[in-house]
This record gives sequence, structure tokens and C-alpha cells, in this order.
Amino acid sequence: MVRQYRYALGRETLEIPAGKVDSGEKPEDCARRELLEETGYRAGSLKWLYTYAPALGYSNELIHIYSGNRLRKRTNAIDEREISSVEKLSLREVTSLVREGRIQDGKTLIGLAMMGLLRL
Repeated sequence: MVRQYRYALGRETLEIPAGKVDSGEKPEDCARRELLEETGYRAGSLKWLYTYAPALGYSNELIHIYSGNRLRKRTNAIDEREISSVEKLSLREVTSLVREGRIQDGKTLIGLAMMGLLRL
């Protein structure tokens, strides 16, 4: 997971890696690129989990969620303009943070739920 400062909230948040799909880019390619840029890891395989529209009333944005497997560290360089740290957490730690309300990001909660990892 990545920790980053979110100006709208005025604080850091803990989230799954994510980013905007560039023009002409496939969502899966974006997921691979953002994972590497934000964490320094490359996935051996990606599996599509879910696509959802977070704000149907006023936006056509779609968020595509993927699960990465067989992660391998490729670089220690991360986009420090966005990410303050990369954190490896156990399932127990993540579940506890969700229960405590310390993970509030929608895409992260949906991603964890779609992977069957949240046992609240």
C-alpha cells in the first residue's frame, strides 16, 4: 500500500496504488505503470477484479481495479511528489486499520473487498 498526502482531506491516507489512465492507454497497462511508479514493484501477473463508477451523478470516470501477483522489487525510486512511503502490511493489520476507520479510500475498500480480504 502507499501513503500519500491528499490535499482535499488535508492529511495523508493509506491506499492501494492508483493513477489516471493516459490517453490511448489500456487500464491494465496503467495498473502496471502506476504500480511500478508508486511502489517500485512489478507484477508477474495482473488480474482484473472490478470496474466501477465512483460519481455517476456528475462524472463519467471509471475506476478499474486489478490484483497484482508475484510482485518483484525492480527499483527503489518512487514518485516522491505523490507517494511519501510504501508500506507492506499483513491482512490482520489492514483489517484492523479498516475497522478503526483509518483506511477510508473507496477504491481501496472496494479492491480489498473484491479480493475477499476484508473479514469485518
